[in-house]
Amino acid sequence: MILLLVPAVFNLVVKLQVYTVYFITVTLAMVLILISLSLFFYPSLLYGYIWDYKGELEKIKIVNDTIDSNKKRDDVTEGIQEDEIKIYQNLEKHILSNKSFQQIGFTIHMLAQETDIPAYKISTIINGIAKTNFNSWLNIYRVNFFIQLIESGEGEKYTLDSLSQQCGFSSRTTLINSFKKQTGNTPGNYLRSLKSQKS
Repeated sequence: MILLLVPAVFNLVVKLQVYTVYFITVTLAMVLILISLSLFFYPSLLYGYIWDYKGELEKIKIVNDTIDSNKKRDDVTEGIQEDEIKIYQNLEKHILSNKSFQQIGFTIHMLAQETDIPAYKISTIINGIAKTNFNSWLNIYRVNFFIQLIESGEGEKYTLDSLSQQCGFSSRTTLINSFKKQTGNTPGNYLRSLKSQKS
């Protein structure tokens, strides 16, 4: 209804010759006020076309259900190619044979230089197969080495700080956190349980 009045008002303005800077300013101010009030009371105008979303949600739900059921049927190693598994095995052999994990501050880029495999590919393979990031993966080897040292009697000769550095951890705290994450126990409790088993 208001839109029908616009041509009539415009025609009147042109005939009366009141089309001045003042008139333009007032008109623009009124338009901005009307737009602001409209958006304030009807914010859904900002979101564009309003559709019946319930039907769309049902379609999305059906698609998601079929995708989920397909994922359950897929094998865990799907998407991991044989060459990626071989690269992962080579990375494990390299880490264990060179004892690279014992280096404090050993990074994925250092491993990439040693193995001539790009860092992004190493990261992708470790994330895909081991389901963890590079540092956590490296800490698994460090914790296992720590356990070997403890079981061989090194725990009685050295402090926890010294052992953590021998294993490649940057600090005792990192060792404790990684050990607890992997075994569910602290290194101190593990040492005490070994001592109690020996006596």
